[in-house]
Parts: sequence; C-alpha cells; structure tokens
Amino acid sequence: MFRVIKPGGRLCLTAPQGWGVHQAPFDYFRYTHYGLRYLLEKSGFNIVTITPSCGYFGYLSNCLTMLPKTVFWEIKKKWLRLLLFPLELLGYLLFVVLLPAVLNNIDFLDKTRNYTLNYFVLGKKPASKK
Repeated sequence: MFRVIKPGGRLCLTAPQGWGVHQAPFDYFRYTHYGLRYLLEKSGFNIVTITPSCGYFGYLSNCLTMLPKTVFWEIKKKWLRLLLFPLELLGYLLFVVLLPAVLNNIDFLDKTRNYTLNYFVLGKKPASKK
C-alpha cells in the first residue's frame, strides 16, 4: 500500500479484531492497535488515528447476538426444533434485542477499549522531499 499511495496521500482501512489486547504493549502480531501501529510505521506511514469501533460491552453485545443461532440452528430433528421454538424466540428477544440494547448503551464505560470488534485506521504517507 505504501508503494502505490502518492506522497502526502492517506490510507484509510479497517482491521478486524475479535479478542482483547494481551501482552501489552508487545501484541504486534494480531490486528491490535499495537500491531497496526507497528506494521504501518514499519512500512513508512505516519499514524493519524487508530480508533476502536467499540469497547468491551459493544464487543460482548455482538457476541451474544450469535448465541441463539449457535444453540438452535444446529438442531436437526424437526420435532425437537419445534418443541424448543418458544425458547428460541425468547433467546432472540433476550440476546439479540434486549441485552445488546443495554450493552451498547453502556459501552462508554469501557475507557481502555482493549476489547473491540475492529479498528479504524487513518495513516498518511509522508510528502516527498524536494
């Protein structure tokens, strides 16, 4: 990317992250904010911003939305699926609607934002020297 961006040009990207930072500040080999900074600076970019999309509660909210699908969609017996259908509906109401609404509204409480779903990165290629 550094090679094809003109001098003074900007790089905008998102990078997935599905787990929290650990071994800070030496967590370079996953797409953590440490790893992204390391990779971009090593390539020659100046970092303008690295912003997490959410904090722990937003991350947890996203994970919980998968719970009903993970539990109920794997049931192959139609009679059992029908029997458990009221529980499935309750699971969707709780884990896809109610808890995510609460968790996303308290996400501001996580000040460190070491757990996030992805990072938004803005980098800049230095202007060429004349």
